[in-house]
Amino acid sequence: MTASTTQPTNASLYGIKCPKCGSSAWRILGRPGAGMREAGVGVGAIVLVVMIGVIIGMVRAMIHGSAMVSIGTAVLVVVLAGGAWFFWKWFKAMGISDSNLEPLEFACTECKTKFQAAPLEAPADQILSAPCTVFFRRLPALKGVNDEFALFLNGRRLAWVKNNQFFEFQTVVRYNDVFVTTKSGTAFKGHRSFEAQPGGRVELQFSGIAFV
Repeated sequence: MTASTTQPTNASLYGIKCPKCGSSAWRILGRPGAGMREAGVGVGAIVLVVMIGVIIGMVRAMIHGSAMVSIGTAVLVVVLAGGAWFFWKWFKAMGISDSNLEPLEFACTECKTKFQAAPLEAPADQILSAPCTVFFRRLPALKGVNDEFALFLNGRRLAWVKNNQFFEFQTVVRYNDVFVTTKSGTAFKGHRSFEAQPGGRVELQFSGIAFV
């Protein structure tokens, strides 16, 4: 099975293989570059602290009539400009597309190779004669209690789910992979794969860190 240059109508991760060893055993890491976006949170915090420190220093210098005010002003302008650029780039990268199926990052469980692959088009013999209904619930948990997580089906984001929230959806694809990510696109360890049946019903529960 090969990836299409167009967006799949019925997306599927079934058939994706490691380009190095050919294994179909893999785990989903999330969107490419998600780790860098996670790190950006810490860097952003450091930038913010520096900006606050410069502002405090400027205020003190102005109060004492320091001759270093002009230099401090120049530093402040540079820091503010750099911080503004950083946050703009970071928030732009944080967005997860609603409709487009973007490539995902995988890790082969056999040879440990990390690779990227886009969702595929499910072949006709894997399309159900009637949709299967899936009931997903994010269980109440203290971890990430105020955070929204992204719920994905076969590489397509379905919804942002809050703590203790229930979400119902349908699939017409026989082989399905459901996973959850943070806002930056990092997938929680362990995704849930299932074979859907026509007119069937599947219940999934997510604890806040993994499926249960």
